[in-house]
Amino acid sequence: MRLFLSALLIIMVIGCSKKDRTPRGVLSKEKMEDVLWDMMQADEFLKDHVLKSDSTRSDTLVSSSGVYERVLALNKTTREEFDSSFNYYRRHPLLMKTILDSINAKQQSALPPPASYPLPRTADSLPRLADSMPKLRDSMHRFRDRRLRPNVVQ
Repeated sequence: MRLFLSALLIIMVIGCSKKDRTPRGVLSKEKMEDVLWDMMQADEFLKDHVLKSDSTRSDTLVSSSGVYERVLALNKTTREEFDSSFNYYRRHPLLMKTILDSINAKQQSALPPPASYPLPRTADSLPRLADSMPKLRDSMHRFRDRRLRPNVVQ
């Protein structure tokens, strides 16, 4: 029985120690974060500048795929390695969430703080509702008003 429990303990320790490691051929979390960030930046560039005018021309599609290949080359990875890594992280949503959260934090830190660009003040086009409407009175106002004015005959 002791042998069984010790073997079970060793298996559990070995199994739990490899949780943060990625399989062979899959980019690490840090590397995948960098590649995804660059791919998103390239995608924004293509959407805003290249594909905005005409996305159906064949030379536009070829140039857009060339931009993605250039991003992969700058990050020293291949299309197959990126695809297999992306599929791996898609199958492990908790790992993908940590990658996307750190990309979001990176994107938020790239923005200037809100105090540096204050919103313009606009004049209110409608007057305040309370100023434009007469004061509303309840149904008992007639009786209270008669008690307050002694000259009124009841």
